[in-house]
Amino acid sequence: IVASQMGDARSAEQYFVRAVNGSPERIDFQLNLGRLYLQQGLAEDALHRFQAALQLKSSDLTAALGMGQCLLQLGDRQQAYDVFMQAKEKHPNNHVVYMALFRSSFQLNKVDEAKRYLDDVLKSEPKHAEAHLGLGQIALQQGDFEEAEKQTLQAIAINPDLSLSYPILSGIKTFTANDKELIDRIVAQRQKVLPESAANVDLSFVLGKIMDDLGDYESAFEYIKQANEVRHTHNQYHADAELAHLQAMIDHTTPETLAVSSSNNSETPIFIVGM
Repeated sequence: IVASQMGDARSAEQYFVRAVNGSPERIDFQLNLGRLYLQQGLAEDALHRFQAALQLKSSDLTAALGMGQCLLQLGDRQQAYDVFMQAKEKHPNNHVVYMALFRSSFQLNKVDEAKRYLDDVLKSEPKHAEAHLGLGQIALQQGDFEEAEKQTLQAIAINPDLSLSYPILSGIKTFTANDKELIDRIVAQRQKVLPESAANVDLSFVLGKIMDDLGDYESAFEYIKQANEVRHTHNQYHADAELAHLQAMIDHTTPETLAVSSSNNSETPIFIVGM
């Protein structure tokens, strides 16, 4: 666990595998290894561990949520949704389950249902950062950029450590010199994370985009260069996960979404060549 927290995934895996092999009946060992694999993007390996944990204890919430998250990463959104619904039956009114149901519903384009889960969470916990971020994601899909920015900024104000907020915000907002306080907050957030972490990669790309918005192209290039260097050390290609990601992009980019997110009404084909 210490090795994992220090970012030494290789040593952490070795220790966790020894623990599982030595005591396969220990559900906590199965869960530790499953979480590590999930953090590394090894969804198939993680799925086997969470399934083993559920065989040991069918009502374990952590195992069910982990299994559902693996299925989402592998592109099996309907099965993930079914797993989360079963968890809801066993753990009603659980906010973590509701957020998992939001994510799976949203990916299945059940937007109204997804929003209901967020509304239910916010009724009892108005300062739930992830729920506000979820509302921002729904608003973004519907082309309401003002609401998307508002909800994302609210999520950041509640929990600055919610790293997913920053890439979403940078995709919505064009930064100017008037955003100095927010930019300083993002710089400070990057300084808090481990240099080799995925959060550092995300925040470096965000700052690269911000510097580009501000016209500081030298700093933008440096941030992007640093992000790519760290990302390269974590680069593990998984065809199933990549295909699932591409399918999610295809499903998200509907004619309705494009109609509200673009002012270009021309039907002339556009060919994009190169990068």
